[in-house]
Amino acid sequence: MFCAIVPSNSVTSCGTYPTCERQARSTSERSRSSTRMVPLVGVNSPSSRSTRVDLPAPDAPAIPTVLPSGISRVASCTAGCELFGKVKDPGLYPEFSAALASQMYRETELFLEKHLWGDEGLSSLLTARTSPMNAALADLVGVPFPGSDPTEFVEVPLPPERIGLLTQPSVLATLSRTDSTSVVARGLFVNGPLLCLPKIPSPPEDAIAEIEAQLEHDMTERERAEARASTSPCNNCHNQFDGFGLLFETYDAIGRYRTTEKGVPIDASVDFSSHATFDGQYADVVEFAEDIAERPEFVQCVTRHLLVYGTGEESLGRDACEVQQASDGLTGQSNLADVLEAIARSPALSLRKEDSAP
Repeated sequence: MFCAIVPSNSVTSCGTYPTCERQARSTSERSRSSTRMVPLVGVNSPSSRSTRVDLPAPDAPAIPTVLPSGISRVASCTAGCELFGKVKDPGLYPEFSAALASQMYRETELFLEKHLWGDEGLSSLLTARTSPMNAALADLVGVPFPGSDPTEFVEVPLPPERIGLLTQPSVLATLSRTDSTSVVARGLFVNGPLLCLPKIPSPPEDAIAEIEAQLEHDMTERERAEARASTSPCNNCHNQFDGFGLLFETYDAIGRYRTTEKGVPIDASVDFSSHATFDGQYADVVEFAEDIAERPEFVQCVTRHLLVYGTGEESLGRDACEVQQASDGLTGQSNLADVLEAIARSPALSLRKEDSAP
């Protein structure tokens, strides 16, 4: 897909890529296999194995017109496809239905199609102050609906407590349980898909019963998080992501804004000064989104996801030299077309490592 959209002179030698090759070779040698750099399958190149591929100049535009809507659908599905299988307690959330879930998803799909490819850049995914809604969603969010047709999706100004993708009902409802929010699910979403921080292992089997017992207790989500933070071995992992989830606690299990839980005022502030891989202090998720949008880690994570999609190299981390090379020069003002072009020009896409037994 990417190889057909870059000019013939786009693949050049890079000072950082040989480092990637050496790292890969060292890893292969430790696993007793040899590594050869070979052309990407499907690229017209000489029959001999080569470390470089010159790609043909395209006749089509740089980004095919079918691509934006396709990738937007993939991205919106990542953010909210599981919403369609969600069930909410009808006693607590009588307004939630399959129709409302579909409308939530449509908002996110339209939002991503605009902000992934627009001139405002990728940072607008997190900082946009308007979002496409119909009357039902506007009512859920608590803002007036400016349209004439209640089923029509129109751009609606967001209230101060809403910002970008992270506070959309589709995301918040997906990352919640049947009868309450989930600090764990929301925290893992930020840790992995949003920031590409180190993967969190599943809890040990002998801790499952304790987890289930904790969920049955009449506790707020912050109280549960504090209990996990003070309990070993739970705190080894939960201290890495629970803080991210607590930032979202002012939004209930279907994405409505709230200020109390079980009659207790909600404190959504988090201090990450003792976090192993992240730093910052935030009053709520709005402050967090504004900060993350300007950090290079966000664009690097987007680049990592697309590079993995294009190469199949699931082991690539955000700090991998292939990702760093492709994202070099990209900022929050870059849009997805810029990221795709940077990846298409990257040797990581046109070269492959082939492992074989000695």
